[in-house]
Amino acid sequence: MVRSEEDTWKPLYLFNLYRSALSGLLLILFVTGLGPSLLGKSDPLLYLITTVIYLLFCMGALITTYLKKPRFNIQVYLQLTVDIFAITLIMHASGGISSGLAMLLIVSLAGGSLLMSGYIAIFFAAVTSTVVLFEQVYAELTNAFTTTAYTQAGMLGVAFFATTIVLHLLAARVSETEALAHRRGIDLANLAQLNDYVIQHMESGALVVDIEGSIRLINSTARTMLGTSAQIESLRLSTINPDLSRELMRWRKDRSAVAEALRIGETTLEIRPRFIPLGRREEDTGTLIYLDDMAVLSQRAQQMKLAALGQLTASIAHEIRNPLGAISHAGQLLAESPELDKGDSRFIEIILEQSGRVNEIIENVLQISRRDPSFPESIELHSWLRNFFDEYCEHGRAHDETLKLEIEPQETQIEFDPTQLRQIISNLVDNAIRHGEPNANGTRLHVRGGLLDESDTPYLEVIDFGGGIDEAIAENIFDPFFTTRSSGTGLGLYLAKELCEMNGARLEHRRAESGGASFRILFSTPTTAG
Repeated sequence: MVRSEEDTWKPLYLFNLYRSALSGLLLILFVTGLGPSLLGKSDPLLYLITTVIYLLFCMGALITTYLKKPRFNIQVYLQLTVDIFAITLIMHASGGISSGLAMLLIVSLAGGSLLMSGYIAIFFAAVTSTVVLFEQVYAELTNAFTTTAYTQAGMLGVAFFATTIVLHLLAARVSETEALAHRRGIDLANLAQLNDYVIQHMESGALVVDIEGSIRLINSTARTMLGTSAQIESLRLSTINPDLSRELMRWRKDRSAVAEALRIGETTLEIRPRFIPLGRREEDTGTLIYLDDMAVLSQRAQQMKLAALGQLTASIAHEIRNPLGAISHAGQLLAESPELDKGDSRFIEIILEQSGRVNEIIENVLQISRRDPSFPESIELHSWLRNFFDEYCEHGRAHDETLKLEIEPQETQIEFDPTQLRQIISNLVDNAIRHGEPNANGTRLHVRGGLLDESDTPYLEVIDFGGGIDEAIAENIFDPFFTTRSSGTGLGLYLAKELCEMNGARLEHRRAESGGASFRILFSTPTTAG
């Protein structure tokens, strides 16, 4: 584990405070004579010189530790070495091992073991044992003491090694625990950040309320729903919304109860709360409250119903297709019969016309239900429309002189599926020609496009010169099966709008300046060739 500065320099600084206090105390006790008589009894001068030098060194070590120079390991090794020799000299000057001062070496080794690696700590334990043993040999050779203490020296050596090894193992265990706690702390911080991000970006409102009813966490959606933008954490839920607080209390009494929809203030917003307990059942630590917008829930339910209805409609259309084909084929055979009079021929025409209309409805319904994927391509709008109208006029569906095409700039490009674009434009142009009238210049249809000035968004507008669409029905023209013609299917504009959305475009209606109808397509990617 890589230790931080707080894990290294601060303990070393505290250990130097202990060294300074110890050396100062040993010096004061000796100088004042207040200490035990054994202090310096064998060699007072050696004791005095050693304690003074030891004190000065410890004071200097405090400064170097504070400045963090030289490097950490150098300071630890140097200071522990000085401890070993200084305390050994003080012990020798005070009567040797029998003075009991050798126990101070155990404290120094213990502190050093917590600040260095295991092998180095064991090395210093060996050095200390050797120095103590050498002191005992020196004392015997010089007859410094009346008795020898080799047994005590050996026991001290064992104590040095035991202390070093045990404390190193404990330090390693503590380091592992700290590393694990550090990793867990990072994981918890990341998880908390992830939870906060998820909660803040949820579509539903979410807030956490503790057992006392105080708000501990709330996301932006819930703030909007509750009609507040202020910091409301730690406030009582009953203060923010009493109705929601009452529903929470009712749920806590009966967790099987279904919460009622609540209206927020005087607005039209209705929310339905959902309550989820946090913590274990026997230790209720709070409640997570989801706030669902009833309008959104209703819209989703409606979409599901429409999807199911669409599948059902497609199935029915598919089943009708075969018998309809048989009816149409039989009508064609009857039309070829030479024995039909004019009245029967008219009936056959009605059968064929209505069969064709029903078949068109079926084709549109099946196309909507299939939702074939779009394959957008880069299209130069002016040249594509020019080719489209040339082909349109060749089939006799309109005369070229009655059509007006304006694209500015002509290089305007769009990203769209060309097949689906052809289907959309055909539908809009057919409707414009069907419902429009020529203007004073003989123009029946005006198609213009390019880039909108305010946003550079590509657009295309199909304008007729008829009477326009009544405002009373304008908002319904894109609904499926809505039509004003007895022979219409009511699916053309709906299908055109769906195809536009599949290509990232938007189809909208507005009244033209001429009074006729205008259908505008706003494309998604503004770009110009060149």
